[in-house]
Amino acid sequence: MGEISLGAAYTALFGYVLMGAALIALCTLISSLVENQILAGALSIVICFVLWFLSLQPEIIPESPFVSFLICLAVCLLLGGMVWRLSKNLTVGILGATILAIPTLVVFLVKKDLFKMLVPDFLEAANPFARSIGFFYGYFDAKGTLFYLIFTAMFLFLTVQAMEARRRI
Repeated sequence: MGEISLGAAYTALFGYVLMGAALIALCTLISSLVENQILAGALSIVICFVLWFLSLQPEIIPESPFVSFLICLAVCLLLGGMVWRLSKNLTVGILGATILAIPTLVVFLVKKDLFKMLVPDFLEAANPFARSIGFFYGYFDAKGTLFYLIFTAMFLFLTVQAMEARRRI
């Protein structure tokens, strides 16, 4: 059948381990934010599937500045909802969403060109599935390794913060 390059095989395994750690950290954060275990599992599966699908079909995301602006506003509202959920204070959640949304609106009104390709470029850069291709072809990717380590550490840090906020209440 041929010879197997052990270096390429171990590099691919290393990439799988890094990607697995990143996805587990993401799903752990989702689980810490949701009370219901079944809902947390379903959300984790859906988010991982969407990320995988976006890595295969990145061109389905609209490139228009207005769509990117609307997605940025939705993210501001989502972050405000997370702040409200963690603090159990509606005023703090609304204030957090407003503090994020107003500068976004100002930047959009002043310079719309910044929003062109913003969301597709961000999703391509932050997608854990897109970073794994080099590993699977047997190439050690230092940028990919650093991305996975930072991604994992960031989501584990956010998970600890969510659990600490839940414990205080």
